[in-house]
Amino acid sequence: MPPKAKPVPDFKRLQKQFQQNLEEVKRAKNQSATVPEPFHFHNPKSTASMRRHLDGENQMINPTLKKTAKSVAKKTVSPQGRDDRENPANTAKFSAYV
Repeated sequence: MPPKAKPVPDFKRLQKQFQQNLEEVKRAKNQSATVPEPFHFHNPKSTASMRRHLDGENQMINPTLKKTAKSVAKKTVSPQGRDDRENPANTAKFSAYV
């Protein structure tokens, strides 16, 4: 025997009930609307903050600022003009080529 069909719901009544519940929840929260703030497109930024921003952007593109003393390695140069820093040992692969 096939299952018995359910009666068709009263959609208008269900919609009205849903709307009433929704309105009750909205009233219970009692939230105020967001207050928009006006835009000021033509007011310039302060020159100091703009300069800092542009300096940072320019340094990413073309680093020209001097490095601090900690980040710059000091070279030891001999009187003959050669670099006297110790070189790392050769690898086995390099030795095989030579």
